Amino acid sequence: MNKRNLLSVLSLSALLAACGGTAETSVVAGASDASVPAAATSAAGQQLVSSDGAVVWQVAEGFGELPAEADKLLEGMPKDVLTLRHHHSGSDITIYVGQAGEPKQAADAYFAKLAEMVKAAPGLDDVVVDAPAADHLAYRFSRSENGGSLNESCKVLYSAGGIYHACAVSPSADLAELDAVVAGAALKAE
Repeated sequence: MNKRNLLSVLSLSALLAACGGTAETSVVAGASDASVPAAATSAAGQQLVSSDGAVVWQVAEGFGELPAEADKLLEGMPKDVLTLRHHHSGSDITIYVGQAGEPKQAADAYFAKLAEMVKAAPGLDDVVVDAPAADHLAYRFSRSENGGSLNESCKVLYSAGGIYHACAVSPSADLAELDAVVAGAALKAE
């Protein structure tokens, strides 16, 4: 696995490692384009729902099927844990949700371990980990790649039923833009 692919899987790998190394049996098979529910639209944008129905994501209009060139940003990620993958060609932002299984520890311990791992990951620049809330932790970073940069912002959603990693990644959008996109991700109310 090359450096780019290694760094691309950092976020999801960190979640899996913090969960104990493997996803739990609650992991749902990856979302094929046909299995992803249609997006609901409204004047404020559109709402995307992960294929397992656990995560809802309010985003701007224009997110759609993931084209091959954007799919390369997720290259090396375990497809069997990805439950949402969409791209906005106008802003060049790719979003995804990865399911990391059921928690094996309390949220505060899980978030502390994950924050440590992200801060210590080699090759990342501008790493910022927010203070955790009761049910989520946000972090962001950038990394250099082939003379350019790739920015990523993530929000880890924690519940007794599962841990989900909602991320936005882009070679052109800045971290503040990605933060605004990630802010729309939430666990579906029961």
